Amino acid sequence: MRITADIRLVALDLDGTLLDDDKKIPSSTIAVIHEIQARGVQVTLASSRPFCAVVPYARQLRIGLPLIAHSGAYIADVKKNNILLRKTLAIHAFKEIVRRLQEQEYYTKVYCDDVLFVQEETSETLAYAQTFNVAYQAVGRYGLTKLPEPIRMAVFDEPERIRNIDQLIMPWREHFSIAADTACGLEIVDAAVNKGKAMELLGDRLGISMANTLAIGNEGNDLGMIQKSGIGIAMENACSELKQIATAITKSNNQRGVEAALRSYILQD
Repeated sequence: MRITADIRLVALDLDGTLLDDDKKIPSSTIAVIHEIQARGVQVTLASSRPFCAVVPYARQLRIGLPLIAHSGAYIADVKKNNILLRKTLAIHAFKEIVRRLQEQEYYTKVYCDDVLFVQEETSETLAYAQTFNVAYQAVGRYGLTKLPEPIRMAVFDEPERIRNIDQLIMPWREHFSIAADTACGLEIVDAAVNKGKAMELLGDRLGISMANTLAIGNEGNDLGMIQKSGIGIAMENACSELKQIATAITKSNNQRGVEAALRSYILQD
């Protein structure tokens, strides 16, 4: 199904969307993105990653727009000369839910800007830091509760225990936006932010209506931007919830699904 629309702004998720499983952008996809940019379509990246882990891909794609990081809680240009948004978690509620999560032995990560904080170093911590080139600090038991300006949390465990987290933090639920990352993980940001609201803010700054936007994603943290965009596209490897609300479904991230979608909906190939 092809939809004709005047697309002026495109937002692309990274992991599981633009990137293949080797964390690379296919060269032909880069060429297509450069082609739509040459036609006047503006492109940004919208990721749950820390800002520092988004920038290398933005440079590769020659993106000059502000980038959306931490699932919409942080928006800035590549050099951080223009920070449009930096929304930290409500500190009192944050301390309470971190304490509860750690009492229940959940593996919890907390991000303060471009630094990852964990209670103790694990093999997963090392692998993540190396893969995404993110600095980390182990702060000891209950040290996470002392962090002054947390932006995002990520919690990992068995699926059944992950499903129990909503009930665990119910007294403070109004302060947070919670999205499934995988069946074994979820992320938490401030209730006022998500990728869709970040796109709206960026669109307002550019004078672009959401009707003239296109977004592509694959996980629960992409729901906001898929819902709000004029055209919201889910990857074939996307979660079922995202597929249900998407305008269309493209190929998987290992089959250059972003490239296929951009060719179809913008280049009209």
